[in-house]
Amino acid sequence: MNKRVPLFLFFVCSVGQSYAQTSPASASLSPDQQTILQLERELVNAYNTADAKTYERLLADDMAVYITNSGRVRTKQRLLAGLTTVTPDDKCEIMDMSVNVWDNSAVTSGILIYTPKNQKGAATRYSRVTNMFLKRPGGWQLVAAHFTPMLWWQVRPPEDKQLIVLKALDCSQESALRSPVEVDVRAYMKTTNLTDKPISSQWITYDGKRDSTQKVTIEPGQSRDVYTFLNNAFIVTDTDGKCLAIYKAQKEPGLMAVK
Repeated sequence: MNKRVPLFLFFVCSVGQSYAQTSPASASLSPDQQTILQLERELVNAYNTADAKTYERLLADDMAVYITNSGRVRTKQRLLAGLTTVTPDDKCEIMDMSVNVWDNSAVTSGILIYTPKNQKGAATRYSRVTNMFLKRPGGWQLVAAHFTPMLWWQVRPPEDKQLIVLKALDCSQESALRSPVEVDVRAYMKTTNLTDKPISSQWITYDGKRDSTQKVTIEPGQSRDVYTFLNNAFIVTDTDGKCLAIYKAQKEPGLMAVK
């Protein structure tokens, strides 16, 4: 059984790498932005030395929102209680970090990549992390943190070798096809035009119609990314609207290779 990802590990890794990623451009940052990054570095140092006093100072007492990948809300007290139970054995890094300050509030945001160690079968996890700070009489404090789970292909577009080749459905099935309603499992497909003429791709709606508002034309030799939901159906046609193939989004990122 895989270990549950420690709550504090998510928090500390995110702020630690955000500082490392942003500090080379510190000359272009405002004093408040640099202060926020410094506080994040202090949080990392406090974690490494189990310095609960620093956490007590930098985390606001009324920190009411800390949403993990499981959707659970955590308070400052719950975070402090977890400090003594976490061991920093796992690798975390952050990419695409941004820091913004508005008067007495600041927000940092980036993509957290968590790679577990010594956990057989555990996969790398990705999250969009957003931290909010407020400037109070005693200085800046962290008041909220939010993690949104991401899939690896949302972080970076997959290479063709990472895609499964999707099997084309016969065009005769178009009249019976419906994209599913209330499916929130995200999916990715790449449409590649291997013909010598332009083609078009359209989503087949919940009531079985072609959605012309999302019609995309793809020139010969070109590709287009499709970010959609599991089992959504797409029809590929020629420029006259004649069906060439139909594809359904799968759990794994897929390739629609139209020949």
